[in-house]
Amino acid sequence: MYTNVKLAAPIGVLLFLGTALLIFCLVLVVIFPLITKETWLPPLRPGESYQTRVVFDLPADIQSPTLLIHEGGPETHFVIGHENSLLHRKTKFQI
Repeated sequence: MYTNVKLAAPIGVLLFLGTALLIFCLVLVVIFPLITKETWLPPLRPGESYQTRVVFDLPADIQSPTLLIHEGGPETHFVIGHENSLLHRKTKFQI
């Protein structure tokens, strides 16, 4: 009878890692909604709105401060119509 003992260890490691990954994913599926439910505002229905106040603490000697809206992902530069795409004008707000 021929048995390949060298193959048993890698299969055991793969089963262990696969089980650990499955448990990790299940924990994320259960924990993530609980975390985000408390930190984000409820979704708005058509016609509804909410207000928030944003405060900028700037030095007194700043001349015409500007806020630039920017998202950091490098892949966004290649999405047509995205705020960071090459031909899209930047969105700036004078504050």
